[in-house]
Amino acid sequence: MEENCHVDPIVKIPSVAERQKTEMTLRVRNSLISLNGVVDATVDHVAGVAKVAFNPELVKVEMLIHATAQAGNDGRHKYDAQVLATQ
Repeated sequence: MEENCHVDPIVKIPSVAERQKTEMTLRVRNSLISLNGVVDATVDHVAGVAKVAFNPELVKVEMLIHATAQAGNDGRHKYDAQVLATQ
């Protein structure tokens, strides 16, 4: 490696909007993974989609939709869901 290859990392403090998006994403993800049978959930707030890995013997799709809605059931946030695809 050459001596001139050093790069300092950028330190970024997230903006209020970035923190709010992260909180919304975590709120939905936490609600989904709290269901017994959900293995993983990846939520993309910007795209407005979530990919959920779950055991269909333990969790029904209706339960995932309900969990998403419940994530925002605090009087300030409102979330809804629909199935886009299944595998």
